[in-house]
Amino acid sequence: MRSCLKYRPKDLTVKDNGKNITLRCWERDLFIFRLIGSPLRGGFIPCGEIESSLSSGSLNKLLLKLFWRSRGGFAEITFGESVPHTLPPLLRLIFKKIEKYTFLIDLKPSIEQIFANMSQRARNMIRKAEKNNVSVSTIHQPTERDLLVFYSMLENTFAKSGSRPPHRMSFYRAILKSNVPSLFLCAQQGYEIYGFSLFLYDKTEAFYIAGTSTIQGNKLAVSSLLQWSAIQEFKRYGVKVYDLGGGGIQSIDKFKRSFGGQVVFRSSFFSRLSIGYLLMRVKELL
Repeated sequence: MRSCLKYRPKDLTVKDNGKNITLRCWERDLFIFRLIGSPLRGGFIPCGEIESSLSSGSLNKLLLKLFWRSRGGFAEITFGESVPHTLPPLLRLIFKKIEKYTFLIDLKPSIEQIFANMSQRARNMIRKAEKNNVSVSTIHQPTERDLLVFYSMLENTFAKSGSRPPHRMSFYRAILKSNVPSLFLCAQQGYEIYGFSLFLYDKTEAFYIAGTSTIQGNKLAVSSLLQWSAIQEFKRYGVKVYDLGGGGIQSIDKFKRSFGGQVVFRSSFFSRLSIGYLLMRVKELL
């Protein structure tokens, strides 16, 4: 993450019931400000492992530490699960708490059982893509042309909803050119490319970062086959859990839920009294 996205790790420690609790977060400088949180904003990846049983007083101290360290830039922390914590009046002026949710697929059962746990629709879509001779391959060393085709298709996908991709092309280029473990899949029928998917993973968990397909690709159900191919790959790698990313859009939620994952809620706190939050609000209005 240091070389790829220009974030550096930072450990923040607070005392909780007599013992030290350490949060591993990521930060980068922006002029005189600091951005603190997950380097993959929009990916719903917790920025660190920390106990959700942290006492209210210790959590408040931790949030204040994050805020002061950010120098008014931006600070965010996402827990791995829902945290029943109500912010006191002062912190409510600085931070906002939201509940996010994601879909987690347990990869420990057999591949046959994982397939059986999917909805009938998901299984039918996978079979449909296979029946239409759609093939999925791994792009081990993406070229600039591969990246351009992927990002152009991604822009078209977001344009349908009047929005733009959450990251610039340089973001995806940095990931694919780095040594960060990634899986870049391409779906095609013959020589025609109909979709891409990008994932990050480690020894225990895999994350869905981005996916896109053309109109014809949607008719061929390439997105379902891309997901199924990724699940099979992660199973071979020995990964234990696959995180399909956060929900919030009904049609996408329906698609992700069809793969049989468990819905998991996560609490997120981010500084609204910050330059970063102000810029995000301005971007939403443009």
